[in-house]
Amino acid sequence: MKQRNAYQTKQTAEILQYLESIPNKHVTVSEICTALKDKDISIGTTTVYRHLEKLAADGLVTRYVVNGSSSAYFEYTHPSVNSYYHFQCEKCHRLMHIPASSVNSDGSGFSIDPMKTVLYGICDDCAKKEGKK
Repeated sequence: MKQRNAYQTKQTAEILQYLESIPNKHVTVSEICTALKDKDISIGTTTVYRHLEKLAADGLVTRYVVNGSSSAYFEYTHPSVNSYYHFQCEKCHRLMHIPASSVNSDGSGFSIDPMKTVLYGICDDCAKKEGKK
């Protein structure tokens, strides 16, 4: 991961500060633009995309593409956070963290990159609504 004190523009700093303020949350570019606009920070959507891609390349932000066709989600990558997998509910589309240590390995020796993995299923809340729990 690159050092955080590397050259940053004011816009990059504002985006990163916003993402740091919402730890363990995944947001879209649209949500970031709305949050910055609410803080009276003028920044265009294309500029937000460009800065997020650079932050992702620097290892400060993680980019997730869920469902192939949906918007990408972004999350601040905190250096002290343990690895976790992402689970997305197929009903409510909520994206959740599950600690990597709680996911069983089949002993194949294959190492999965939890930061690039999204698993799909139905969350407990939706299962209860459908009477499956």
